Amino acid sequence: MTQRELSDEAGFMEPTTVIALRSMEALGYVTREHRPDNRKNLYVFLTPKGKRLKKVLIPLAEEVNQISLSGVTDGDVAATRRTLLSMLENLSRDSANLDVSKESR
Repeated sequence: MTQRELSDEAGFMEPTTVIALRSMEALGYVTREHRPDNRKNLYVFLTPKGKRLKKVLIPLAEEVNQISLSGVTDGDVAATRRTLLSMLENLSRDSANLDVSKESR
């Protein structure tokens, strides 16, 4: 998928996603590549190392989610997720604005 699609899927602003992907790429978990037929979009691919990590992390994340949500209503979970996503978007937007203001100096 493209970086933009990944940002949308994860619920993050694109600058936040780019920072995370750069770190993941440096660790060897993903590659970012342009396709020959579409030089505009940057596509993200899991490396074999990233795929192996996925098999370990997903069960752990599911277990943590199950433990942490025990006794919490579905409505409370939904409200918390909406609130946290809004907060993350605000922080990402603020971070992007700071980056732009630094560039204009």
